[in-house]
Amino acid sequence: MNPIFDVFHFSKPTTAQLKEIHESQRSEDITYTGVGLTLESLPDAYHHLRAERVIGSGADLFSRGQNAIRSWTAQAELGLVLEPSVPEFREGAVLVFALPMKPSGLWATGACRIMRVIDEPLRFGFIYGTLPHHPESGEEAFLVHHREDGTVSFTVTAFSRAKSLPMRAAGPIGRIIQRRAAEIYLNGYEKSATKP
Repeated sequence: MNPIFDVFHFSKPTTAQLKEIHESQRSEDITYTGVGLTLESLPDAYHHLRAERVIGSGADLFSRGQNAIRSWTAQAELGLVLEPSVPEFREGAVLVFALPMKPSGLWATGACRIMRVIDEPLRFGFIYGTLPHHPESGEEAFLVHHREDGTVSFTVTAFSRAKSLPMRAAGPIGRIIQRRAAEIYLNGYEKSATKP
């Protein structure tokens, strides 16, 4: 696999390698403080991201939005390879991803733990937080909302800071990549929830 700074790789990691990372991270602690702050006020000393997309209205669309989140549609849209391929949708579950860093040909790997599942009458989704095997430190929330006026929207909210040398060196480029990833997530959720 030829790792670069532990989480960056010259070639696509194999399933066996992702399983090995997954096993190594299962008992590790998260690498940040402030669990759940993506649902409240984002903490200082981190980069912040909020992206929202209104996709329509109605209870049926909200239900389909819930299914899109449960099925990890947005992560697949971004091109992530997941381990497990369909992670458990429960608090405490650990997942590992491999992400192609186009056009460089490199791959990044990371591990996260689901810190909270939100299952409310008008809001559904989850938060995951970074584990030691990750290029950044922080938290990300993926939610579908059924607003009081009937509209349905998806939101992606994150706070993060670079942990690895390559991510720190990327500076503003890293923020642009993160913003683009959020838009791809929203595209994936919208496509899944609104398809005929």
